[in-house]
Amino acid sequence: MTPGDTDNAVHAAVGGDVYQFRDVSVVTHNYARRGLPVSTVLDAGRAASRFVRPGGFGVALARLAGDRVVVLASRRGTGRRTAATCLLDGVGGLSLAEIEVDEESPLAKHPVSPRHGYLLDLTTADDRTVEQTATGLAAFRAKLSAEGSWLVLVVPPAHGHLFEAELVDLRPPAADEVLLAHLAADGLDDQADKWLAEPEVRRLLAGARVSDAARMADLVRRVSAQDGDFAQCCADVVAALRDWSDQLTAEFRAHPDVPWRALLLAAAVLDQAHPDSVLAASEALLRATGYVAEEEVHPLAGEGLAARLASVGAVVDNDRVRLPKPDYARSVLGYAWRDFPALRDHLVRWMISLPERYGDGEVVAGHLMDLAVPSVLTTAVAAWAERTPLRRLAERLLVAGALDTGLGFAVRRTIYDWSCRRDLSTPLSTVALAVCGGELGQRYPQVALTRIGHFAAREELAQPVLDALSSLAHKHFTQVVIRLRRWLGEGTAPWDLVVTALLDAAESEQDGRGWILDQLVAACSGRPQDLGALELAALRWRGAGGADRQRVQELLLAKVNRADPLVRAAISS
Repeated sequence: MTPGDTDNAVHAAVGGDVYQFRDVSVVTHNYARRGLPVSTVLDAGRAASRFVRPGGFGVALARLAGDRVVVLASRRGTGRRTAATCLLDGVGGLSLAEIEVDEESPLAKHPVSPRHGYLLDLTTADDRTVEQTATGLAAFRAKLSAEGSWLVLVVPPAHGHLFEAELVDLRPPAADEVLLAHLAADGLDDQADKWLAEPEVRRLLAGARVSDAARMADLVRRVSAQDGDFAQCCADVVAALRDWSDQLTAEFRAHPDVPWRALLLAAAVLDQAHPDSVLAASEALLRATGYVAEEEVHPLAGEGLAARLASVGAVVDNDRVRLPKPDYARSVLGYAWRDFPALRDHLVRWMISLPERYGDGEVVAGHLMDLAVPSVLTTAVAAWAERTPLRRLAERLLVAGALDTGLGFAVRRTIYDWSCRRDLSTPLSTVALAVCGGELGQRYPQVALTRIGHFAAREELAQPVLDALSSLAHKHFTQVVIRLRRWLGEGTAPWDLVVTALLDAAESEQDGRGWILDQLVAACSGRPQDLGALELAALRWRGAGGADRQRVQELLLAKVNRADPLVRAAISS
């Protein structure tokens, strides 16, 4: 994934690399058992307990309080997202939320709720999106002022000049201070002096980024829980921070034999799998890469499986294989990816094939995320979506990628491209719609609605589209209804589908029922043909349900009947 964006404030609190927050929620690696990122909600107070103020923070807070908008253009790994979170929290009394923009949902059109603090992170966005945001910032600031809300915008340093009036320079805190803050928050402050006394640790911290110090604190917490020899723990932390590059270089030099390397990769990717599965996966990788042994090996020749696994650094506990060194599995995969470019295509296809045959798909998906290549992730999603048993895994991987701070913009753009394709397979379209109606839509409703709207143009996707809209409406009811009303007026989505979605919403939301039906009637703009079609559509819709649908249909009919008598007569005719 993208450790350069590790969250300074909350990284160690959840035991992993932090990539995302909503209401100060974060996405972390599950280190106990490698898998996809999981979402953990934390309050801003706890986040602030780990936060070391960067230079200029007070100036930024004063600017935000007065101007309602602050722009940060710091480098990666400087804790910029955490600083943005704590700036919004510093205003006081706000509900925090992260927002997202794209070409069809620009900042100027984004809705603003009262007393909200918004974070917009454009550090991985393309030039057009950043420039569009700069153009629309004044209009959005007016909305913020009207609602008593605030915005912190994070942009790449190269785009800071577009926001000169709002730009504030933050100077990152010292890495050792960040390490101490994290250790103290984890109850390990009594060990801080011991770690800081280590020359190698001091050398690493001397040139470290905020994110490096946060990751070091997490590693210290994990190795300290193992009650091992301190010297070995220290060596493991230092090696892990360097991605085990020295050790892996030496190991690969000492083991040029391809089967050994394939077994190491299989043990790394299939964490906690059965030894037989690891062996079978390694043999599958050999076949996939066209490896042919110089001579046929007798089944009883050479070392046994246990010895072969031990030779790659794996241990077997309760018939489960693992690589015990911290972050070693991820480092093995990264090393092979960097140093053997000709292997990459084979490696991706092999990893995609593993969940159905040999191991836990969540673990494999987590390692695909580690590669931090958007096209790799979406290729896996597309392949798994076509396999019914793996469809839920495809959804989870797509969600993880779409909400990742490093990969998210590119993955969300791919979902947009998919939504505009009429030849996209129904299974993959259904997976994408489930993601838009689920976690992606819960966090970024405007972006999700844009994609759902494009999918809605395909008649065969009517039910998945309705399901996505229904799911999204549970949290973002008003935004969904307003967007449906817009589609109805513009004719950008099938009329019957939009009417059905609005009637479904009216059925499920009794308190907002009258308002929704008003939107339906108003969208017809007094046109007799449209109002008549609306009556007929409601009658058909009522026939598929019970008493609630009857009440909705009767209320809609009453609203239509209050139309101008001439219009009423035209409808009747």
